[in-house]
Amino acid sequence: MELTEHSSQVASVRWSPIVPEIVAIGDYSNKVCLWNIEKQSLVRVMSGHTDRVSSLAWNEYILSSGSRSGQIFHHDVRVSDHHVATLVGHDLEVCGLAYSKDGKYLASGANDNKVMVWQIERRLLFILLLNTPQLSRR
Repeated sequence: MELTEHSSQVASVRWSPIVPEIVAIGDYSNKVCLWNIEKQSLVRVMSGHTDRVSSLAWNEYILSSGSRSGQIFHHDVRVSDHHVATLVGHDLEVCGLAYSKDGKYLASGANDNKVMVWQIERRLLFILLLNTPQLSRR
């Protein structure tokens, strides 16, 4: 199977935990695309980022996307006006996103050597971890 309608380079991919046939793809054209794999069809395209979408994470129907710009967007995939929040804190590309099991926190890692833990309900930075020097091996 080839999804030939997707013409941009893929930068990130994540399966939906709620709808098992839906996969989200972040790309180099600054978009997040939702694909139905069983129907082999594009479900929707979500724009808004100003640079490639390098990381994705789901929290039920909220899809969070991290970009090379350092911003993190929250998209509610159930509604047409999908962009519901923006988290700003990273200076460089967001290369990893992960929700806690209970969905209350989002951890983000970026090329600025910061790990940020966000409290989702308040959309506030909860913890900031900075890169520490590596221990030398003997």
